[in-house]
Amino acid sequence: GSEMIKKGDLVKARFEVKDWFDETQLEWYFGTVNRVKKNKKSSSKQAYEIDVLYADKETDTLPFPDNDVEKADGHEYPDSFFVGDSVDCLHQNGLRPGHEGRWYRGRISSISEDGSSCDVLYIDGDFEFNIPTNEE
Repeated sequence: GSEMIKKGDLVKARFEVKDWFDETQLEWYFGTVNRVKKNKKSSSKQAYEIDVLYADKETDTLPFPDNDVEKADGHEYPDSFFVGDSVDCLHQNGLRPGHEGRWYRGRISSISEDGSSCDVLYIDGDFEFNIPTNEE
C-alpha cells in the first residue's frame, strides 16, 4: 500500500535532539509539505522526496514514506499534559527578550491544578511561567 502525499499535507518527522541536560531524545516535529518530488531511484523504498516547512520556519527535504516521517491527521493536540512532557511552545515572555512569538521546544516542569497553564523549561535553558495549555 503506497501512501499518497501532496502539497499542503500535515506531516511529522522524528529527529534526535540533544536537550539542555545533554540527553539525546527522539522528538516529533510537525510541518507542512511544500513540495513533493518522485524519487527517480527505482531501487529506493521511498517513492517520494518531500520538502517540509516547520512551525519555526525551518525547512527540510525528507524521504517518504519513512519510519521517521509520517502523515499527521491534524488531531495531534493532546487532551492533557503531564510534567516531563516534551512540548513546542509559542514563546511569550521568558527571561530572554526578543524571542516572543517564536516556537521553541521545551519540557513541562509544572502544571496548574486545573490544567489550564504550565511552566516550561526550554532546551536552551530559558524558562517561562503560566503558559496557557488550551491554545493550539
